[in-house]
Amino acid sequence: MKKPLVSLLSLALAFTVVSPSLSAEGSAESQATVEFTAPTEPVAPVNPEDPTQPNPDAGDAGNITGQEGPLSLDYVSHLDFGNQIISTSQEVYEATTDLPYIQVSDLRGTGEGWEVIAQVSHFNNEGIDSLPGSSIQLNNGDAVSTSTTDGPGVTQAINLETNGEAANIATATAKDESGVLNTAQGLGTWVMRWLSDSTSETNDNVTLTIPGSSASAGSHEATITWTLSSTPDGTEG
Repeated sequence: MKKPLVSLLSLALAFTVVSPSLSAEGSAESQATVEFTAPTEPVAPVNPEDPTQPNPDAGDAGNITGQEGPLSLDYVSHLDFGNQIISTSQEVYEATTDLPYIQVSDLRGTGEGWEVIAQVSHFNNEGIDSLPGSSIQLNNGDAVSTSTTDGPGVTQAINLETNGEAANIATATAKDESGVLNTAQGLGTWVMRWLSDSTSETNDNVTLTIPGSSASAGSHEATITWTLSSTPDGTEG
């Protein structure tokens, strides 16, 4: 006996799956917020060979300045040129300092740029100016950081004459006309370093030049003054 057509249609409809509607009924917006404040605590020296690591020996090899942020000169190395023999000829002595570097932190969050200059005093031996005409050379320096932004430009051939004349060490330019922060150089903590190109015990990129017959017996010491300044217009000054 044949089943009624209406019964078959009812059975088919019972197994039909109805898909839900995917059309949007409306939209709304919400906000995500965060606020940053420039830090004021000093930044500890980092390892110049690996800036992700601290430098526990920094206090023995230089000056931990303790300068508070947000723009700070954190560390400057001492430079040692060893024990030398008086010579009648001009001599160039390589530094015995293992890892000479300076460290700058720019945590202002403004992208204004900065500059470091240096000056060297006359050498002094027991209260008397000494080693006339001498100078210190810093060559082939570079800048390293954990920052992903562009680094400062390091002057490649620096000659520090012992007459107090200032020389540029490094310059980080300010953000460009777009005003975007990461177009500035030198954001974060940066190490400017002068590491040796050789495997010898002395550093061929940090040298002391002494004119012939100008050295006197005894210990001689000069003061290097490193000065960090903000350069809002991105120029040296």
